[in-house]
Amino acid sequence: MIQNELINLLVRSAFQSEYWRLSRNPALGLLFILPLWLFYEILAYQLNRGWLGNLRTGTDYLIKKYLNCFGLHVGVVLFLLFAIIIGFIIHQWKKIRKIRQRPVYFAFMVLESLGYALILGLFVGSLTGLFLNQSRAVLDPNKAAALIINLGSGVYEEFIFRFMLISAVALLLKKIGPNEYLSYSIAVIVSSLLFSYAHHLAIFNEPLSFSSVVFRFFAGVAFSVLFIFRGYGITACTHSMYNVFLMFRL
Repeated sequence: MIQNELINLLVRSAFQSEYWRLSRNPALGLLFILPLWLFYEILAYQLNRGWLGNLRTGTDYLIKKYLNCFGLHVGVVLFLLFAIIIGFIIHQWKKIRKIRQRPVYFAFMVLESLGYALILGLFVGSLTGLFLNQSRAVLDPNKAAALIINLGSGVYEEFIFRFMLISAVALLLKKIGPNEYLSYSIAVIVSSLLFSYAHHLAIFNEPLSFSSVVFRFFAGVAFSVLFIFRGYGITACTHSMYNVFLMFRL
């Protein structure tokens, strides 16, 4: 009896340790978020009747706008990005292939993201309404369009400000001297400042005020810390769920 309990305890401990390690792997995070990204892109394309249009999350709109300004075909760039992501996942497959034996990990990642989103919603949801008023709904009064925009913002904002920016800044700083802790601390601050600033560009349609800048900065810090400890997939999913909660005032 005691032996069986000990075996069960060891199995559970190994399962939890493996889940914690695999779920924060960059390749698995991209694989996890890929369906949401594709879902967003397909619906946004239909809403805008093309690759361009303002019925998109602000970061996505700016990226596609500048791609178009430089004469790059948005559809081709997205296809290349998709191919790079798939290539990266295949390259990293040896590290994450255990997911084939434990597909339930994806369900756990959704539940974990849901938990973080609920915590963020409970603590700062009311402050968001106070600081940002109704700015999340100004892009389009249609709830379906607003829902798609909020889902996409988690995917794109976390990819740009956390997956790309924090990783790049931290890597650069570690090359020139600061230790890992200081490098990531500076990267979090830089990422959070730019994240806050970006929401006051014209496309986001949020008025500039001290309270909203401070709120956005600390929201950026929260998502940055979550990214460092839990990886891109869970952070992006948390961000998207959190936005939806705010949209429906849950």
